Amino acid sequence: MESIFNKYDDYIIRSQYKTYESTSETNFNRDGVITFEIEGTYSILNIKHAKYNISGKYLNNNNIEYEANSNVQLDDNFVALLFSQIEVTNNGTLIDQIENVGRSSIIKGRVSYYLDENGPTINSGFQTRFENSLRFKAIGNLSNLCLGFFKDIKHPIFKGGIKINFKRAKDDDALYRWDSTTAAIPTFGKVIIEDFMITIPSVEYQ
Repeated sequence: MESIFNKYDDYIIRSQYKTYESTSETNFNRDGVITFEIEGTYSILNIKHAKYNISGKYLNNNNIEYEANSNVQLDDNFVALLFSQIEVTNNGTLIDQIENVGRSSIIKGRVSYYLDENGPTINSGFQTRFENSLRFKAIGNLSNLCLGFFKDIKHPIFKGGIKINFKRAKDDDALYRWDSTTAAIPTFGKVIIEDFMITIPSVEYQ
């Protein structure tokens, strides 16, 4: 079946990422749902290459920055750990849903991703280099968050009526804290999302 569609790649005259911002409240850091609406009628989206772009910082529970080189850092897979549930609907019909996003994607990642120091999972949130830094920026595939719709749809599709809901989770699992011979375990903290966008390639055919 796939070979039938591959021939149409030769007729693509333009493919460029289109950025979508949240259509819900702009405060990403309270209990609630962050919603992205993928609207339109005539564009064709390459769903398989949909990406998230997320950035921000982490503070202690008193909204104060940790001291430099504190014994606290973002966990591997911290992006998935920021959400307790993600669901995708198309024109009101639920077509994909994942619960316990962090645990599910960790299991999937250990089974299916090849982890190397320069591989695609570095700084995507799944495997990180954010030690000793209080700020983060991660770009990764939505399919890495166990969303099968963004992995299994192999060919560009007409967009329209797609809605993605991200439900925030508590940040307890997203921050790793430890003690050492030189410092006690840091206080609890929280992850502050400052920017959160989704980008999907829009394809134009001859």
